[in-house]
Amino acid sequence: MLEVSPLLRALVLALIDEPVLYEETGRGGAIASLILSEIQTARRLPLVLPMPRDPRLQRVCSSLLADPSQSAGLDTWAENAGASSRTLARLFEREVGLSFSVWRQRVRFHNALEALVNGEPVTLIASRNGYRSTSAFAAAFRRTMGVTPSELRRRS
Repeated sequence: MLEVSPLLRALVLALIDEPVLYEETGRGGAIASLILSEIQTARRLPLVLPMPRDPRLQRVCSSLLADPSQSAGLDTWAENAGASSRTLARLFEREVGLSFSVWRQRVRFHNALEALVNGEPVTLIASRNGYRSTSAFAAAFRRTMGVTPSELRRRS
């Protein structure tokens, strides 16, 4: 995922007005070239959600995907998965390249983005994704996404 700057958004909208088979040396080509340049410099958003192959991790991940508000730590998940918490931590790093807490946060932000786009209240989104307060959710969201949930909603 990429952060879409106001310039990139305007360029994409301008390219829509061009013919599908635009002249590469004309206005359409210039706009497309600028779009490619903007995409290359756009900030990448850390939202890739890799999925594990290990059945123990799959049980943990499936459960969190079904209910991201769950706040249990690795010790609790280890009991359910049939592995030690250290084993689960190593598996997360090896299989998905992320720690458990980072992976869980990405799940929550995926859900939050969808809910924000659908116009749901930030307070509801925060509680449904396991945050104790709206301000804690907004701070974590801003740290990761670079904008608060409200700013993101305004931009989109």
